[in-house]
Amino acid sequence: MPNNQRRNDLKALLVTAAVVTLCVSAAAQTFKVLHNFTSGADGGGVYGGVVMDKLGNLYGTSSGGGAYGYGAVFELSPNSDGTWTETVLHSFMLNDPEGQQPLCTLVLDAAGNLYGTAANGSPYNAGTAFELSPGSAGWTLTILYDFCAQSACLDGSAPLEGFTMDGNGNLYGAGAGGAIGNGAIVELSPGSTGWTEKVLYSFGTSNWIGGPYLGRLVFDAAGDIYGTTYLGGDLRCGTIKVGCGAVYGLRNTAVGRKESVLHRFGTIHGDGKYPVGERLALDPKGTLYGTTPYGGGTGCANGTGCGTVFEVTRTGSRRSESIIHNFGAGANGSAPVGGLVFDGVGNAYGTTDFSGTGCQCGTVFKLTPTSRGGWQYTVLHTFDGLDGELPSGPLLMDGNGNLYGATTFGGAGGEGVVFEITP
Repeated sequence: MPNNQRRNDLKALLVTAAVVTLCVSAAAQTFKVLHNFTSGADGGGVYGGVVMDKLGNLYGTSSGGGAYGYGAVFELSPNSDGTWTETVLHSFMLNDPEGQQPLCTLVLDAAGNLYGTAANGSPYNAGTAFELSPGSAGWTLTILYDFCAQSACLDGSAPLEGFTMDGNGNLYGAGAGGAIGNGAIVELSPGSTGWTEKVLYSFGTSNWIGGPYLGRLVFDAAGDIYGTTYLGGDLRCGTIKVGCGAVYGLRNTAVGRKESVLHRFGTIHGDGKYPVGERLALDPKGTLYGTTPYGGGTGCANGTGCGTVFEVTRTGSRRSESIIHNFGAGANGSAPVGGLVFDGVGNAYGTTDFSGTGCQCGTVFKLTPTSRGGWQYTVLHTFDGLDGELPSGPLLMDGNGNLYGATTFGGAGGEGVVFEITP
């Protein structure tokens, strides 16, 4: 797909908006581009984030490029002189039975195996779940499951945001399809004869629609699952009355998973709307944090709001949502879609897809809790196109506090970058 068309498609999904918020100047940060994608053999168009192994190598997926033009899995390895070397581990082909066009953030296990999903391809053209394993002869790709193997995709289709792995090596993801066709939570489990797939939950009732762009899942210590939906929740919300999204939980009980709606977006004044594919952050107290690219006010394009950072707190068995930051249309950034990552002292970091100045290419931001109970917002980096554009995936923080991420477009090759920000 042409670069401009992909950019326009993403902008159509992530409309920007405006509410004036507090912003302070960032402390000295060092920003560095580790790789510029070209959509040639090296890949291009990174929608997910990156993961890091114990040696400091980074891994990710690109939706385009590679040897055949339909996406790749790549590795970036640090060199002693400060540069990074990119290696393509696998390239996808058009109508590939192994899948094509991966959009996900990968999962890395303790043995160094990578797990992900391809959005399209497979015998049923509904995507695949795959594993890449390192060996003496290179990396080997194994297909774990072909989605939509069952009629009407009762078994779900590829979770675009990728998987979450539990302590037993099982993979969990949220994708389309399911019993009602409005989305499903799927589990893939390894066994002596291969991997098996089952649907844990199917979305879709009179007041609940999973919709597209289901968020990546997060687990708490009890094994309960939490996630977001782009649509559904309160069907009075939105111009076509299909809901503005929700935060949900799937409690792990003796008789299976029990679903509950923790928050319906758009039901209170100034609330966020339409969380797009993000993974929630969960703190030790059970508080959930996330972002919405819309809502928070009435400014910006179409009056839909520029987005929010929200928290869902727990008091006993009850949950309540509050907005901890509203985004505006200026240099502070707008339309956050990648979720949040926290450091060891409670600071939150994220990205916005637009910045409101120059090329509107996005920002990296920091939220610091204050002694008065609020949050101080700081812009750490504003993208200018030459160093990247549209950082849509989640950030990764290493043990030294360095941040790593990727952009979908921009950079010297025009097809995205992987970047590092050091404190």
